[in-house]
Amino acid sequence: MTRLGFRRRERGAVAITLVLMLAVLGAFLALGLNTGNIMSTRNQLQNQVDSAALAGAMELDGTSGKLVDAHLVAKSYAERHSTDKFVFTGAYAIDANENNDPNGPIVHGRWDMAETDKAIAFTPDYPIGTVPSGNVNAVLVRSGRDQRNQALPVHFTAFLGISETNISSEAVAVGGAPGVECAVPITFADCLIDPDSDGVFTCHQELFFSSDGEDFIGFTNLGTNYNTNAAGAASLLTNLGCATVDVGDPIEVQNGNDLNQVNSVPWKALITTDPNNPRWLYAPVVHADGCDPGDANAKFNGVREVTGFASFYITAVHDKINPPDIKKKSIVISFECNHSTSDETPAGGSFYGTDAPYTRLVR
Repeated sequence: MTRLGFRRRERGAVAITLVLMLAVLGAFLALGLNTGNIMSTRNQLQNQVDSAALAGAMELDGTSGKLVDAHLVAKSYAERHSTDKFVFTGAYAIDANENNDPNGPIVHGRWDMAETDKAIAFTPDYPIGTVPSGNVNAVLVRSGRDQRNQALPVHFTAFLGISETNISSEAVAVGGAPGVECAVPITFADCLIDPDSDGVFTCHQELFFSSDGEDFIGFTNLGTNYNTNAAGAASLLTNLGCATVDVGDPIEVQNGNDLNQVNSVPWKALITTDPNNPRWLYAPVVHADGCDPGDANAKFNGVREVTGFASFYITAVHDKINPPDIKKKSIVISFECNHSTSDETPAGGSFYGTDAPYTRLVR
């Protein structure tokens, strides 16, 4: 072989190596640029669904009339965002999904605060009415760059062999009633507040908690070591004032049939003296096995799971109820709806007449 022929072959080998190196470098460059673009777009999508879910959940107030508003507000917030210069308008506008299809982009439903597996904690309200409107406490929002909303273009397709990719994000935000509250040792049965389990609450009612055992208001130890009876509740009030419980917590309940036997001074200290400036109190709401005193299964004792909270104030504590021959102590309670709690209290429980202080993302 001549020296000239060797050099030509050497130059050919170098050229092939260079081409291969450029191809590899080009593929890495394309991969890096597209990975960055995908991550940026995914972050934009997550911001979109987070804000839309929060905005939608803020509309929830326990009434069926606000469910459509939750969808429309979530849609509005979602469409204010763009991803990689793509806007969700016109043919790509977000579907409000007012019929609440579980696979739709905006879905309202029930978030189970006691469920530790977040993948199954959300239950869609489908068909609408499956979850009573008073128990709807969450809005799920989905979005993506896919075949429905124009898949994300891939740059330098010659190096990667694909021209587009699909990405998606979702978020769930909760509204409703407080998820955690400093509660006094009284508890209400859910059927007392929502007798027909339809989300229509018996607001602005005056309740008499006496020792007859059939009013479905009871004492609770709020998960503490105090006894679950009238004396234990009075001691808890005197020593602690209140205790913190969360939705999903099991608490012991006693129907208050020993109310006559307890010192009423701690309860009298909580009386609202000025109705224009109520001393708001909070109590856990638990599920009861019916509120009909004639029902043999209607019981309000034992361990019950907290499903939400109610706001109320005490107007009087009587040593006996009129007429005078009925010698029972009673605590007179004014149950009101739509009272807001402090900003430090997170939302997420069932709605029982208490507005959400602030909504939050749970998934």
